[in-house]
Amino acid sequence: MFVCRWCDGHYDRCEAIRPDRKCCPDCTHHHRPQRIQRRRTKGWRMPAGARYVGRPTMFGNLWKVVPTPPPRQCGDDWTLAGPGMFFCYTDELYDAHEFAVTLYREWLTYDLEATALRLARGELAIDLAKRRGRILGQLGILADRDLACWCPLDLPCHADVLLELANGEAE
Repeated sequence: MFVCRWCDGHYDRCEAIRPDRKCCPDCTHHHRPQRIQRRRTKGWRMPAGARYVGRPTMFGNLWKVVPTPPPRQCGDDWTLAGPGMFFCYTDELYDAHEFAVTLYREWLTYDLEATALRLARGELAIDLAKRRGRILGQLGILADRDLACWCPLDLPCHADVLLELANGEAE
């Protein structure tokens, strides 16, 4: 059951009442959940019904893209920091984000056999397995909702993975 973000009416009711016109400029009556970039600009508000899935939440990505600390090797500007380790140096911010999202997807869909987590041992591996179970168990609360994260919209983001999994669009 989808609700129009502008008129707060159910799409089926809105179409029945006004079959010849839309209730808002961009209402399609087929709202697909989307990723929203969270902002700190004055007056910005997260859209009603959207859910924040950034790093402080249980849905946050375990892999963080950070600037490479000096001294930089061969001009590598970005490092991917993961559970218990630092790895993946790259010049391109897009590549670093893409790899972080790939690792997140692998971890959620292929359990702890994911390439990136083969080095996880002991309590770290147990904690990761518990967290993964909690995330997969709570995907239902993300279904049919827009998801917000700080990642720029032109870069890959773990929220895209959550949108696919929560709405049954995973490959």
